[in-house]
Amino acid sequence: MELEGVHKRAEVGASNAARPRVLLVSEDGEDLEHYTRLLSGLKGEITLSGSYADASAILERQAFDLVVVGQGTPAFEGCRVLQRARELRLGVPVVVMSHAADMNCYIRAMELGAVDYFESSMVPRQLLGLLDVYLNLQRAA
Repeated sequence: MELEGVHKRAEVGASNAARPRVLLVSEDGEDLEHYTRLLSGLKGEITLSGSYADASAILERQAFDLVVVGQGTPAFEGCRVLQRARELRLGVPVVVMSHAADMNCYIRAMELGAVDYFESSMVPRQLLGLLDVYLNLQRAA
C-alpha cells in the first residue's frame, strides 16, 4: 500500500442505514493495512490517511463519527491528529491504537481527550465491539 498522500475511502460491509464514517490514520503502511482489516467489520465508510498532517487537514473538511489513529513510535506522532481534533472542537471520539501499551503515551492521549487507547494485538472481535459502542454513542448524541 503506497502511503505518500494516501487518503482514500474504503466501503466496508453493506447496510441500508446511515453508515458510520471513520477516519483511520497511520504513517506505517503495514499498520494502516492491519487496522483496515480490523475495522472492516464496522460496516461503514473508512477514509484512510497515511499522513498525520493530511489527517489533520481532512478533519477540517469532513465530519466523522470516529477517528482511529496509530500512535506511531513512543514519541507519539499520532497525537497531532488528536490535538487538531480538539483544537477544532470536534466532538468526534478519537481512539489511539498502539503495537504495545506505553504508559506515557496512554497518559498523554487521555490528557489530550482520547476516549480510549488500545493495543492493536487486542482480539479483533472485542476491539470491534468497543469501537461500535463509541460509534453508537456518537450517533446518539
